[in-house]
Parts: sequence; C-alpha cells; structure tokens
Amino acid sequence: MCDFQKLAFSEHGYIVRCVDCGYLQLAFGTTMLTLNHDDFHALYDMVKFRLSDTSVNEKNFLSDDTKGIFIPTPSANCCIVLTVKELQHFYRILDKADNEMKALSLLQLFGNK
Repeated sequence: MCDFQKLAFSEHGYIVRCVDCGYLQLAFGTTMLTLNHDDFHALYDMVKFRLSDTSVNEKNFLSDDTKGIFIPTPSANCCIVLTVKELQHFYRILDKADNEMKALSLLQLFGNK
C-alpha cells in the first residue's frame, strides 16, 4: 500500500508521490494517471511545449471552450484533450509538483527528510 506525499494540489487536480515505490499519481479533471519519474517529466515537457506552441497562444480554436489540444500520455491508448484554459491549469499543477520534487531532492542532499 502506498504512503503518499503531497506534491501539488488545486481545485483542478493533484499530484502525489509514493514515498515507498516512487510512483506519482496525477489526477486532473476526469483523468487519473500513475507515472514513473521519466513518464512524468515527458508529460511535463509535452505540456510545456504545447503551452508555448504558437497555435495555442494565437487561440486558433472555435472558442475558448473548444477541447482542441491533445496531450499524449505514456499509455498508447490514452490521450488528454484540453481547452486552452485547462492546459494552463494543467501546466501550473505539473510545474508546482516538479518544483516541489526538486526542493525535496535538495533537502535530502543535506540530510533532511
């Protein structure tokens, strides 16, 4: 059974990490994924790229409510589809979790847990 460490929480979802096995559980909207660190960083990089993509920034969609941004996941059978605002919320929670993991890693270097 996993013992979860909170990395990021918001009204849109959460990211926690098991202190025993190291896997991350990500919940956003109606999607929940279990990821290893490499998969988390690949997803984080993809979301960061899509957020900086000019087509997203120019909002070439029918409306702000159009789910037109496709984010692949480590599972070949699962893709996340978001609006521009949802993409921004998703990036914020991923970024917060990444920053928290970096801070916790630095603390471990100095012997604090």
